[in-house]
Amino acid sequence: MQDSLDDWSHEAAEMGEVYRNSMCNIAASSASDSSQGCLYPRNPRILQPEPLENYGDELKDFYIFNRCFPQKPFPLYKRAWVLQEALLAPRTLDCGKSQLHWRCDVVKASEECPGGYPVGKGVCLSHPAHSSSCPAQSLRAMVSEMNRGKEDGYEHTEEPRPSTLVKSLALTDAGLETAVKHWSKIVEAYSDMDLTFEADMPIAIHGAIEAFRPFLGQCYAGMWEYTLPAHLVWMPTWPALVTTVLHCKRPLVKRAPSWSWMSLAGKIEYKQTCWLHPDYSLLSHGTQVTTFPGEIRLHLKAPIFKATYVGDVKSSIKRALGTCLILSSKRSNITVINKNFDVKWEIMGYYVDEDKNSEEKSTLRACFDVQEEEDAARDIYLVAITEKSGTEGLVLTKRDDGMYSRLGAFYAMGAVRKIFQDREKTEVILI
Repeated sequence: MQDSLDDWSHEAAEMGEVYRNSMCNIAASSASDSSQGCLYPRNPRILQPEPLENYGDELKDFYIFNRCFPQKPFPLYKRAWVLQEALLAPRTLDCGKSQLHWRCDVVKASEECPGGYPVGKGVCLSHPAHSSSCPAQSLRAMVSEMNRGKEDGYEHTEEPRPSTLVKSLALTDAGLETAVKHWSKIVEAYSDMDLTFEADMPIAIHGAIEAFRPFLGQCYAGMWEYTLPAHLVWMPTWPALVTTVLHCKRPLVKRAPSWSWMSLAGKIEYKQTCWLHPDYSLLSHGTQVTTFPGEIRLHLKAPIFKATYVGDVKSSIKRALGTCLILSSKRSNITVINKNFDVKWEIMGYYVDEDKNSEEKSTLRACFDVQEEEDAARDIYLVAITEKSGTEGLVLTKRDDGMYSRLGAFYAMGAVRKIFQDREKTEVILI
């Protein structure tokens, strides 16, 4: 029903089933909006690869491909709603300006390569499935891989794991590891896509979420039960230059808790499976997730420190000294720098004993998700999550009710890491 919110909510949740049970999805991949169609004037003869003559026994099957016609971008694959269509449809016919493209789990082909693209050839990059925002595999293929060879499509015969948050990174489940890899790629693609209505983000990926649920547990606004708290340390994709302002922002309508990547509008760098490395360890663990109307709370036991705002005076001094390192004097408080290496906070009463023989100097760097939130921030809190060659955690602000909201993430290296390792764990509630 037109303009019915209840009807929209019901039908939107069913879109995943529509595409999953389809025979073939026809995509207007080169159309910039709904006013454009699938067919364009073109000369198909210029698409055919021209074989080169054989110049010896060692040179065979060489072809010249025409690259004078436009290949990218494909505007359709910048739209967030299209991602689950591409993931769920068993077959897709992409209608481009220069040619038609075909993809399924068996072959990727086009008018220039009707028999399928050569394996390992750069020409395959012209296919829409090799756009950064378009998945190279369908969800059916991903689930098959996650089932480790079981040819059961979307069926998963095993019972879901017990509802408990992970307390150890010593994972031996190959299906879980594969699921994390695939989900990480989906997050990085999806977060960089456009939505007309910002509040649609959780529902526009609902079909994909349902396929991952048997492997990753309960989903809380794009964050999975079996990957918490390790996957809390996601980051916005940082610009190449530290002086460049981040493009991430908070949507006007709250659509997720602050600890979820869905709370931001902008491209996210997900941690993928680095935390599955045997050298990674958790410094915190989740105890429970509680849900309320319009709010999801994550309860942690974690080491946490308050960092007091010291303003821009010390930042100017620090830049003048030309160093971004934590002050090594035993009588100096531990300092916290931002992404531009400005000293803006101090952990009062804690000091660093530097190892003079170590080449790794102590650094504690806080990176905010939204530039405006850093500009407005005063005292912050640092909660440690994981530990490997460095300590990673979250930058938080404390609310009047004693709970915390995420502002960003931090990274610590050198001797300063010891304060997090030695700190007693206390309860932290994130909203």
